Amino acid sequence: MTKLKSPALSLGAKGTLGDTITFQRRLGTNFAREKPIPTDPRSLAQIYQRWDYQNGISYWNTLSNAQKQTYKTAASRHHMTGFAYFMRYYLNNLPDILARWRLDGHSGAIAPDSSKNNYNGIVVGASPVTGYIDGAYYFDGLNDRITCGFIPTNTITAYTVLIWFKTTIIAGIPLLTNDRTAPIARGSLFLGLDINRIYHWNLTTTGPHLHQPAQVYNDNLWHLVAYRYNGTIMETFYDNINLGNFACTGTLIQPTADTMLGARDDIPVSSFYTGDEDHVLFFTRALSDADLTRHFERRYPL
Repeated sequence: MTKLKSPALSLGAKGTLGDTITFQRRLGTNFAREKPIPTDPRSLAQIYQRWDYQNGISYWNTLSNAQKQTYKTAASRHHMTGFAYFMRYYLNNLPDILARWRLDGHSGAIAPDSSKNNYNGIVVGASPVTGYIDGAYYFDGLNDRITCGFIPTNTITAYTVLIWFKTTIIAGIPLLTNDRTAPIARGSLFLGLDINRIYHWNLTTTGPHLHQPAQVYNDNLWHLVAYRYNGTIMETFYDNINLGNFACTGTLIQPTADTMLGARDDIPVSSFYTGDEDHVLFFTRALSDADLTRHFERRYPL
C-alpha cells in the first residue's frame, strides 16, 4: 500500500502518489494533475531543452531589479511569478542567441540554426561525422564550408561565441567569419586558428582589433574555444582557460556578405578549415565565467 506522509490530496503530499501527482493553487482554488514525466529524460531533445532552461536562468540573473520588476508586473495579470513569466518568454524567443548551429549533421544539405533567427547554413562539401555533442561536420581544407547567409551585427555591443573543434593542421584555418570579402577592410568578425595561435578579430566603430594568444591545439582532440567581448575588453578562452585579453571598444561593423563556418574568402586569397567542427553558439551578450564553465562541462551522451 502506498505510504503517504501528508493527506493524500494535500499540497504537502509525499511518497509514491505524491511523486506522480502535482498540486497547484490558482485563483484561490487547489488543482491536482498528473506530473509530466518525459518518456526519455536522457534523450538529446530533452538535454537541449534543459540547456536552454539553464541559459534562461543565467540571463535572468543578469537583469537589473527594474527589468525583473517589468516581468513581475506583467506576470501578475497571469497569476505567475516574474521568473516563470520571463522563462516562458525566454524559451519561446531565445533573445540572447543570435545564431546556434548544433551541426548534428545527420543528413541533408542544410545545417539548421536552432536560434529563432533562421540563419540556416547551406552545407557545401562538408561531411557528417561523429561530433563532440552528437554529430558534427568534417571540412577537408580544400573548398568545404557552411554558408549561413547575411547576419547583421551593427547593433551588437557585446557577444560571446563558442565553438567545439578538432584538427591536426596548424596553418591558417578559419572557424567562423561573418564576411566573405576583405575582412580587414570591411569585415565584422573573424575567429580562427593559425600557427598554433587562436585568432579573435573584430572590426568595430572604433577600428580593427586583434587578439592572438599562443596556444597549441593541433592534437586531433576536441577543444572548446570561446571568444568574449563586453564592449571594452576582448577575451579568448581555450578549454575554459582564459588566454588573456585585449582592450577594444565600439559596436561591431555591419558585414558586407555572408557568414561562413569553416571558410574565409578574402581578396585575393581564400582559406578553408581542415578538421571537425561542432556546436557553434553566438550569444549577443558577454557570458559570465560561470556560464563558460557550464558550457565547457556539457556532454552528450551523459
